[in-house]
Amino acid sequence: MKRITTLIVLFIAISVTAQDYAFKQFYKSHKKQAEISLNVPSFLARMFIDNDDVNEEELLKKASNFKILVFNNNEGVRSDFKKFVKKGDFKTLVRVKDGSDRAEVYFVERGKYIREIVIMAGSKGDELVLLGLKTKLTKEELASIVSSTKGEIASK
Repeated sequence: MKRITTLIVLFIAISVTAQDYAFKQFYKSHKKQAEISLNVPSFLARMFIDNDDVNEEELLKKASNFKILVFNNNEGVRSDFKKFVKKGDFKTLVRVKDGSDRAEVYFVERGKYIREIVIMAGSKGDELVLLGLKTKLTKEELASIVSSTKGEIASK
């Protein structure tokens, strides 16, 4: 009986730890290395968005927190971030490469919701910008936001 109880407690502890592995931990452990680190609540971010932009408004309604990190000479941080993405079970949404410039968008899905979106943008050996969003989006909502944004980006 003690073994079963111990195994159950151990399983619960591991489950709780695995679920808590979020961008928040990466932010806390790397914010002192960053040139700029910001933690912005979504209600504050909404003040800076154009009221006519429905896509951004929809995303902001579903986001609860924004964490931004900006690094110079980022090779160590970039490798730490790659390890973090693998360990945190992030899935890749988009990867864009233009010469030495790169942008990648990752997300974490729990249940039927996308709980976190992390965007990485930068150049090799130069600046690196990381943006983490806590969200509660369904796949359909994210697909709708992304597909309607594609047309806007293409027309600019």
